Amino acid sequence: MTCPRSLALFAAPLLFAAGFGSAADLELEKVVEADIDTIYEIFTTPGGVETLFPGARAVIGEAVGEPYQVAFDPASPDGRENGTFGARILALERPHRVSFEWRGPVWASVMNTDPLPTRVEVSLTTVPTGTRVHLRHYGWGQGEEWEEAQAWFARAWSAPPPTEQPRLRNHIAFFGQLRDQGTLIMSGPFLDLDQDDDRIVAMGILEAADIEHAERLLAADPGIQAGLFVAEVRPWSTALPGSLPAPATDSAR
Repeated sequence: MTCPRSLALFAAPLLFAAGFGSAADLELEKVVEADIDTIYEIFTTPGGVETLFPGARAVIGEAVGEPYQVAFDPASPDGRENGTFGARILALERPHRVSFEWRGPVWASVMNTDPLPTRVEVSLTTVPTGTRVHLRHYGWGQGEEWEEAQAWFARAWSAPPPTEQPRLRNHIAFFGQLRDQGTLIMSGPFLDLDQDDDRIVAMGILEAADIEHAERLLAADPGIQAGLFVAEVRPWSTALPGSLPAPATDSAR
């Protein structure tokens, strides 16, 4: 007898870290345990930029005036709708400095004129423990929309990637265990939220005997225990026959 499946919906705010200075420029500084050449490559190559923004697609040129375009939405691969379409490299000083234009979210029309008014400068310095990264986002104008856009980027630039957020890391590890056990069929975030929506909303399909069983599984999630996520469980079953790939086994790897 096949157990019914449960549909789990998750919603949570993004986690942000403090650390910006003056109202004129947005500035962030962090020491990274890596050599300066490695960090420079991360900011100046497509593969490196894509590690900064997981899931994004980057087109990065090799000289001043060439593109520095990042597409955050697969539905708009040129970055026109959700990305940095039209952004260009302004300075390259290996391995200490890179500067480029930056585009705002789709609702921030003041940031998306031609030429793009705001710029990002990344300065790198070798220190005993690795590389000091100093990011400055400047070129802000005056007015309510500019203030909203600057506040949006103050949150966005200082948000660590999910894999560096301990509570999210524990949540991901827990779901990895459920997957390995064959309990989690699939999971992932929704991609159609508004760009100014500060939530992560995701769905997972669990193999569970009943609703109570699914709720007990989710109650053990460190992310839910920490208050990072709230979950809603709904019963679900397939209406059409289909097949899912079987979990990998040691003999199949």
